[in-house]
Amino acid sequence: MTPKEKARELVDKLLPQSYNLTDGGSDNDGNELQIESDAEQFDCAKYNALITVEEVLENCLQCVEHYWNKVKIEIENYD
Repeated sequence: MTPKEKARELVDKLLPQSYNLTDGGSDNDGNELQIESDAEQFDCAKYNALITVEEVLENCLQCVEHYWNKVKIEIENYD
């Protein structure tokens, strides 16, 4: 799987989870979270995908680090 394909897969997998935040979630300060637009939901999914990749990068072997850095770039560039 190419980095671009993996980036899209991660964002797409996380997008449905982002929709759940409109059902009354809250942040660490107790403020209710409301994600209203598709663009905001997409940005939230991208943000969560980037967190996932950062976790992989912090814990992976150098041989796969190059691949995951490319996945990270593709997530950032995914429209």
